[in-house]
Amino acid sequence: MLSDFSVLDRPPSYLGYPQISQWIDSLGEALRAERFTAVVAVLRGGLFPAQCAAFATGVPLSFIRYDRCRQHASWQGDAPSPGRVLLCEDIAGAGHTLVNCRELVRQTHPDHRILTIVSDELSRIEPDWSMRRPNVQTILPWEREVVSPAFRQDYWLRDGAHGRQPMSPDHCYRLWGVDLDGVLCADLPAQRYDSDMSAALCERDALPRAEDAPELQTARHVIVTGRPIQDAERTRAWLDARGYSSIDVRHRDPARHAHDDASIALHKAEASMRLGVTDFLESCPHQAVLISSRAPQIRVFWWRSGKPVLVAAHPASL
Repeated sequence: MLSDFSVLDRPPSYLGYPQISQWIDSLGEALRAERFTAVVAVLRGGLFPAQCAAFATGVPLSFIRYDRCRQHASWQGDAPSPGRVLLCEDIAGAGHTLVNCRELVRQTHPDHRILTIVSDELSRIEPDWSMRRPNVQTILPWEREVVSPAFRQDYWLRDGAHGRQPMSPDHCYRLWGVDLDGVLCADLPAQRYDSDMSAALCERDALPRAEDAPELQTARHVIVTGRPIQDAERTRAWLDARGYSSIDVRHRDPARHAHDDASIALHKAEASMRLGVTDFLESCPHQAVLISSRAPQIRVFWWRSGKPVLVAAHPASL
């Protein structure tokens, strides 16, 4: 188990649905040449790559259910017909899921191949097809919560990875980063600050909590604001007086990030990644796009006055 802890020190690297499906599509001819009789998905993580492989080969899907607490694999429904099968899982990792599922397949289908989306330097099994991604923690679209502190605590440190700690449903591990101005209170126009900074700050200190401001919980939310660290004391006072006294706040350091949209968005993205944030509420659509492009593993929502829109963006050069 100690070797697994190295995962906690690896930088996260997101791998999206398009990249995964396109990679499996690129293997189509090689997979069809194997003349598989079935594609076998390890539920749940192996379902998406198995579905892509099944469409690429035109063969039926079968399913393996894995009980993590018992470290036990079993067929979900009937085993596939005799012949060569393709066993699919999302990650060939340091755990025993793929090892135990392969043993189940061997009992009925000694002629088999293995496809995983990702393998790395910790993999117990070397798949026949896999994207090799060493020295990073690959984040897949269906497991964004793995970066949150609560998930890491249960899965790695309390050994939920091997069934010794009951795991909560995935959505329970979401950690939300929340913009302040424009979400919790009105966002004053930039011209107000430009014309009289002192008066604008006093006006901001007196703002009421926004009518559509979300309720926040200590364990599930952290405020990540573009306000500079010089405003920390007055910001804390405003939050304490308006029902957010227990919520952690991360301010922008002007020595590292300037006061423009791109720099503020970079601060929010970097702070969120350090904190293990999985979801972010942002009032500025421009910043929402920039945060998403910098940290694609985070679900970024443009707050839009309480009518949020999920944003997905990628850097591009034209």
